Amino acid sequence: MRARRAAAVGIRVAMLRIAIVCALLPCVAAAEDSAWVRGELRVNFRAAPLPAAPPIGVVKTGDAVSVVERKAGWARIQLPNGSGGWLPESFLDTQPPPVQHAEAMESELASLRQQLATVTRERDELREQNAQVGASQAEREAAVRQLTEENRDLRSGQRWPYLITGGAILGAGMLVGALVARSSGRRSSPRIRF
Repeated sequence: MRARRAAAVGIRVAMLRIAIVCALLPCVAAAEDSAWVRGELRVNFRAAPLPAAPPIGVVKTGDAVSVVERKAGWARIQLPNGSGGWLPESFLDTQPPPVQHAEAMESELASLRQQLATVTRERDELREQNAQVGASQAEREAAVRQLTEENRDLRSGQRWPYLITGGAILGAGMLVGALVARSSGRRSSPRIRF
């Protein structure tokens, strides 16, 4: 009897193993064949808030609707063209679909790229102007330094070359005057006449 039980248990274990392998085979096959669900959805809206009510129109993913009324899991919607009906609330979302959100983000990105290009161009122009201003400012500072040094030299007593030149001119004039007076043959008087 123990042998029969052991054989029965062995058969059950073997069958369980086969069942597990058979159950896992579809999962392995499914993992090899990838697929994605489409984002485009078309839903009928109906004349009344009942699944059996006749459909009166179709809305698709991304259509904007106005919710006029909510009732027992249903929403009465109105389309921009004025038509409307009842639709299960589960098909409505407060946010636009990701495709529209991505399009809005792409247009915003394009706008920001354009602004960045404008700002970059303005920055480069300002850098160039700043370089020009810096060069002219360096020239002005050099001229101011030179004038400051000349002014300091004049104030610090650097006038002696001018005084010596003036004294030399005065002495030369007096010497010429004395020579002219002697050559004219007159005697010089001890007094100076004016």
